[in-house]
Amino acid sequence: SRCSQLSFAVASPGISSDRLAMASTNSDCPGCGEAARRVAAARAADPASLQARLVAESGCESLFTAVDSCMKEHGGQVRECTKQWEDFRRCIDATKSIGLDGQRA
Repeated sequence: SRCSQLSFAVASPGISSDRLAMASTNSDCPGCGEAARRVAAARAADPASLQARLVAESGCESLFTAVDSCMKEHGGQVRECTKQWEDFRRCIDATKSIGLDGQRA
């Protein structure tokens, strides 16, 4: 049933929001709308999801990707990735001083 599929979606963070929306509007599943809202709230509270959103909003996503790749390549050894971290930090600091809305902070 659609509700059991939605229950599975709660445990599957990769499920698309389109499938959740479809489930939440399915008249055969009266409780699915609430379940979809719970899934959305859980995703919003997920630290990894929040981090990804903040990095994307900062405009520093490509630099973070370089940090992430370097860290994976070097088994999490920060000292091997200091240039990537410094570049990313400079970008984030510049974003903070300007602000996400383009105004000086």
